[in-house]
Amino acid sequence: MKAIIRNGVPEPIFRAFADETGVSHPGNVLTLWSDDQLAAIGVYPVVDASVQEGHVVTGSSLTFDGKTVTRVFTSVPAPPPTLDEYRSAIQSHVEEAARSRDYDGALSLASYVASKDPQWAAEAQAFVGWRDAVWAKAYVLLDGHAPEAAPSVADVLAALPAITWPD
Repeated sequence: MKAIIRNGVPEPIFRAFADETGVSHPGNVLTLWSDDQLAAIGVYPVVDASVQEGHVVTGSSLTFDGKTVTRVFTSVPAPPPTLDEYRSAIQSHVEEAARSRDYDGALSLASYVASKDPQWAAEAQAFVGWRDAVWAKAYVLLDGHAPEAAPSVADVLAALPAITWPD
């Protein structure tokens, strides 16, 4: 994104524009000209400021310090994850574990718990025990938090037990 400085105030430009002297320029100069050529007519690249972690952007404005145009974001704290977001992330985590052993998914792997093949039965038993431990831990982690103190989805996933596969 580029911005033109008019009376000291940056304005975003995306297509044909007139510079401060009134000269019209086609929009393709924004990509064809060098930054120095554009600066000579008052046009600068826009640098995005960072957004505070855990926040969502609600708006933005452009500032100019004489050399650089910066897009500054306004933000608010992100809402806590919903129960559906936690559930979906945890279930995806469980499914990924099953697929990591080349099963179609969690239900497929769990169905081998009574298999006559000892390796498949052992994998299924380890998986089912781990899956139960994952959900038990998840319920403990998510129980009783005030919304503003709710853990992030990433923190919940990181706190879940790791699976130990049989040899």
